[in-house]
Amino acid sequence: MLLMPEPDLDTESLAHFGFTDAWVEQGVLTRPVLDALCARWADGTDVNLEHYRWSAFKQFLHANRTLTSTQFDCLWALGRSDSDQAMGRAMLFEVILRRDCPRALLQRAALSQDTALARKSQQVLVTRFAPTPER
Repeated sequence: MLLMPEPDLDTESLAHFGFTDAWVEQGVLTRPVLDALCARWADGTDVNLEHYRWSAFKQFLHANRTLTSTQFDCLWALGRSDSDQAMGRAMLFEVILRRDCPRALLQRAALSQDTALARKSQQVLVTRFAPTPER
């Protein structure tokens, strides 16, 4: 399910934290989440902008216990395109480790140039989708 962007989100705040339009369009970033991130930023305790994107990502996952294939594809794209490679990679691992991660996405991840991601995806495929022996 693709969501329409929230028109009242402050573009300066979006740019400051490194959120792209896709974060909003997919509903990963909402007004309440952005407001909370801005308040946290105002505290001045964490200057690592990728931590704020990570927080929005994790809040979305927590709020959505099951995801559609389209949502998985969108989250995968967000992780692949994040400006912070390490955080983007962490997002990809979170996506493939979800119990509801679709087989097609796991198969795509298993072909990744990132050997650790490919290996983990292959392990998940084997444990989740291996045929059970008949008795």
